[in-house]
Amino acid sequence: MPDSIPEHCGCPTVILMGCSVRAAAVDARASGLKVIAVDEFGDLDLRAACDAWFPLAGICEDSSPLEAWPDAPIVPIGGFPHALLDRRLFDRRLIAYPTADSVTRLSDPLQLGALATQCGFDFPTTLRVIDRQPITLPTVGGESPQRWLFKPLIHGGGVGISEASKLSHAPSDGFLQRWHDGRPVGINFLARDPDHVDLMGAFGGLVHRHSDQQGHWYGGSYGPLRLPESCHDQLVRLGREAVKRFQLCGLFNVDLLLSRNHRATLLEINPRFSASMELLPQFGNLIAGNLAAYRRSRSGSLAEPSEGVEAARGCKRILYATRDTRFSEVRMRIDAIMEIDRRVHFCDLPSSDSIVPCGVPLMTVIVRDTPAVAIRQTARIARDLLN
Repeated sequence: MPDSIPEHCGCPTVILMGCSVRAAAVDARASGLKVIAVDEFGDLDLRAACDAWFPLAGICEDSSPLEAWPDAPIVPIGGFPHALLDRRLFDRRLIAYPTADSVTRLSDPLQLGALATQCGFDFPTTLRVIDRQPITLPTVGGESPQRWLFKPLIHGGGVGISEASKLSHAPSDGFLQRWHDGRPVGINFLARDPDHVDLMGAFGGLVHRHSDQQGHWYGGSYGPLRLPESCHDQLVRLGREAVKRFQLCGLFNVDLLLSRNHRATLLEINPRFSASMELLPQFGNLIAGNLAAYRRSRSGSLAEPSEGVEAARGCKRILYATRDTRFSEVRMRIDAIMEIDRRVHFCDLPSSDSIVPCGVPLMTVIVRDTPAVAIRQTARIARDLLN
């Protein structure tokens, strides 16, 4: 870790808040920041990477413990409860997140569809539904389309996305969106200011489906991917136009589907650190760069990783428990795997006496190799540990 805090960060301490902040905490710590973590899990490796940890549910009830760091900026991660932004605690802090108006427009399919059309992308047919509204699938040419998805108004990691044909009523405010074929791809950007938007990397996405009720959960990422030059240029334009349209700043991620003929369908834009960023070459400087952007302190492109941060390239896969699992049952097995193969790393580790319920993330496995090799290796490890 560096002996001094990077000057462009503006503050030696950062508060990371969201469902799971381990990857962001490791990144922030590598750049010399003091990390205060607030998330749902408090995994062992997160606690090793931060200076203090608080459960997200507890902070939602009482945020006063964070007053011990009155000048620390807050960086929301996936699953950040937006209701917290209304608390007085946040009035005097830098919040590295777009305005409420920008967040609302990012959730508006009309706005996203207009952006997609402007930049030459497709966008799925999307219909607004409200909580408890009866689900009636639209027809096209007199016949029901093959598949429609229900997407809640606010979601992260695919949580809440489900097959619309399995629902009788909308479980919350959200959208019906027509299914598009293609492989999921996430594109990571850093907007240092409106005129300097860097495309940092593209990653394929893995989807986990434990049941029809759970829908389409984030299952991992692999890459970075090599994109055709024409596709790359189109994505750069999309990133720049998104920054202008939604007043984005700092890190953001664009989710899309890429067809076999490289036709892209825009799905959504997430204005935050995303899970696939752990595989970027710049990992170890991302949270610092994000804060620099929000403080309007231009510092050029992000530097390469700090010493000790592993090189990018590979696959990270979320391992969901296939039954109620006591973590101690698999702990010795993962230690043995890492002893044999140094390319393999396990993270998001619960305490040994934890019992992880079926369908809940058990841990994450990362393999550093070419994406094709890493995908096969992580799949093999998942089968060996979960079956």
